[in-house]
Amino acid sequence: MRWLIADDNEFDLRAARGAVLRADPAASIVEVGTGARAIRELDAGSFDAVLTDVRMPGGVTGHDVVRVARDCGVQMIAIMTGTPGLAPLGVDVIEKGPRLFQGVADFAPPASAVA
Repeated sequence: MRWLIADDNEFDLRAARGAVLRADPAASIVEVGTGARAIRELDAGSFDAVLTDVRMPGGVTGHDVVRVARDCGVQMIAIMTGTPGLAPLGVDVIEKGPRLFQGVADFAPPASAVA
């Protein structure tokens, strides 16, 4: 499987990479530190799965990454969010409608939130 992992926290990025590789040692992984870079990667290539943080610097959020990943036909999407990220996520589901997150595989806390 080809994965795109987007997170601005280096610790969380390494932890996510490790989790993916433990589950699938043959996985191909592209790591990025911003939502904008994640969207560029999605536009440029084909991915089977996306794991994204909600809050990232630069004005492009994990919500935007999810939207583009869906448009690009990514079949498996998971979102990492710590407790502070859950409130905006809930507001987005209410305001933008649950369809944005329909089919999202999981919501998980980043490693830095549980370490």
